Amino acid sequence: MFIFLLLSSCEEESGPSLAEQAADGTLVGEFKAMGITDSQLEEANIIGTVVDVEGNSYKWVQIGTQRWMAENLRTTTYADGTDLPPLSFSPSYLPSFGTMYTIGGAGHGQTSDSNPSSAQGVCPSGWHLPSKAEWEELMYELGENVAIRLKTNAEEPGDLWTVWQPYTNGNNLSGFAAMPGGYGVWENENMRFEDVYDYAVFRTSDPQIPYGGHGYYPFIFGIYFSYDYTFINVFESSTAHVRCVKNEE
Repeated sequence: MFIFLLLSSCEEESGPSLAEQAADGTLVGEFKAMGITDSQLEEANIIGTVVDVEGNSYKWVQIGTQRWMAENLRTTTYADGTDLPPLSFSPSYLPSFGTMYTIGGAGHGQTSDSNPSSAQGVCPSGWHLPSKAEWEELMYELGENVAIRLKTNAEEPGDLWTVWQPYTNGNNLSGFAAMPGGYGVWENENMRFEDVYDYAVFRTSDPQIPYGGHGYYPFIFGIYFSYDYTFINVFESSTAHVRCVKNEE
């Protein structure tokens, strides 16, 4: 009995594990401010890497109970080994921005508005295209200053956001490392890039909806450069970037 009580006391003093703290909302940037190393975060399954069918490797990060890719998808091949159809994807303005996908290319014929989404789409095996509801969960988990916490850190090399006012700078507290890759518009078979350095625009898995009497449009998740501002709305664009979410374990 004495040994049992002693062990219980030690467990209480040790506090919650890193994994428990992450699930409860502690962000990667907050862990690092406490002196927690990348090795410790990897061991706790809070950060890691995933490899797609083409061999491209991506960092991922836990935010709340979700695990998000921390880089834009780059593959031009589905996880089953088939190539994406012509004009369903395009290289981004810069290689560091990844690949942009049409709604059909990203979804691979699948849609889902559930949380978690059931649409794997162009994502690697074990991962899926996030639904509008999953993006909303991400925003809720981050609380205030969502855009600032999602954007790449303005004090580090590689930050490409257009910044007019200092308070809009990103700090990447979440580890999501959103980059301002804009979106693309196909004109015949040529790509026109729009809002590069101003917006980050990401696909959702939700079905397209009728909008404004001009056809059907997909939902996107967007981050705007000039304010601490994120949005989820229907959006007329040919291509946008993709971040995948890990399937629940």
